[in-house]
Amino acid sequence: MLADGTIKAEIDRVYPLSEVKEAHMRSEDSHSRGRILLSANPV
Repeated sequence: MLADGTIKAEIDRVYPLSEVKEAHMRSEDSHSRGRILLSANPV
């Protein structure tokens, strides 16, 4: 469904794992417009 566009994943921001605190603060401030992701690989 993602491949054909039936479902769209809205991503607000991708944070490197080293910025987990900032990612959590972003999720708590309710200003995000989609999912907040943590990446184990450098962004």
